Amino acid sequence: MIVREVVGRQEIAASDLRRVEAELRGGEVEQWDEIKAAAAEAVIEGGGTITHHHAVGRDHRPWYDRQRPAPFAAALKAAKKELDPAHVLNPGVLIDP
Repeated sequence: MIVREVVGRQEIAASDLRRVEAELRGGEVEQWDEIKAAAAEAVIEGGGTITHHHAVGRDHRPWYDRQRPAPFAAALKAAKKELDPAHVLNPGVLIDP
C-alpha cells in the first residue's frame, strides 16, 4: 500500500515527499541568504530603509552601505578611529575596520 499525503489539492506519494524534502535539506543557509537578499531589495525598492529599531547588523550591511550617506560614513569612521582604534567593538558591522 502506498502512503499518500494531501498537500493543498495535490496528492503526493510519500516517496515523492521524501525526495523533495531531501532536495531541500542541506541548503538552508543558501536559502536564507537568497530570501534575505530578495526581501532587502524589495524594502529598498519600495522606498523603505534597511535600518530598524535593532540597528543594522552584519546581515544588513550590504544594503546599509548603499543607503548610508557618505558624510555620515566619514563621521562614523572618524569617531570609531578615536574611540575604538583597535577595532574591538563590532568590527566590520557598520564600517570596515
